[in-house]
Amino acid sequence: MDGLDPYRPSRDEMLKRLLAAFEPLHMTRQERRLLAATFTTQFQVHSAVTPRASGESYVYHPWRVAIRSALHERWLGVKDMLVGNLSLSHDFVEGTYELYGIAHGSITELACLHGTEFVHHTMTLTKHKWVNQSNEEYFTVLLLTKCWQLLMAKGEDRLDNVITLSHMEVSKQWKKIAETSRWFPAIFNRMQTLIDEEVSLGKLDARWSAMPKMLSSILFTRMEQEVRRLRGSTALH
Repeated sequence: MDGLDPYRPSRDEMLKRLLAAFEPLHMTRQERRLLAATFTTQFQVHSAVTPRASGESYVYHPWRVAIRSALHERWLGVKDMLVGNLSLSHDFVEGTYELYGIAHGSITELACLHGTEFVHHTMTLTKHKWVNQSNEEYFTVLLLTKCWQLLMAKGEDRLDNVITLSHMEVSKQWKKIAETSRWFPAIFNRMQTLIDEEVSLGKLDARWSAMPKMLSSILFTRMEQEVRRLRGSTALH
């Protein structure tokens, strides 16, 4: 899933491909039902949101993020469905706010599916534009979390942002690169610390310890490719 796929799958095909990506993780029936319900909830909101600058509907971004998170878990032979559901829902609050204002039944629906703690995690993942939250404030709050799954979802989100970077204005591309360079090493370090703590307590499979470094390597390798592309493009002009 590299860049924007010119083929736009239907809602049903998206759901089918999402479930197929997670199937090798041996989901329980309940986990499968919950993932499908989360997809449906976010699809309903994002399909009505103003398309991205590329012209692509917002429904595809969280879908790609979730599928990629499943792929990375499969590489290590681990599973945590909270990562997949947060990946699907990471822009849900922002999309809901754009359409309806923050106090809307869709938030309640998400709480009914996953509980209030899950909604709190999605709120943490959301930059609170309605109160003019700065980048500094947003990332500072993010780094205070005790939920490593939230940080992994954020890393997967940024990876998709970087992969699709060329569809932004050039100035925004450089801004996104600078932001990634500044904040994401700290995000992956915090994720590593939280995972290592759980592994040491016997609460988490030791294979998870490789995830922060792996995801960081994938993200920054791709970002370096984008930097070279941008510099080459600038030199041509």
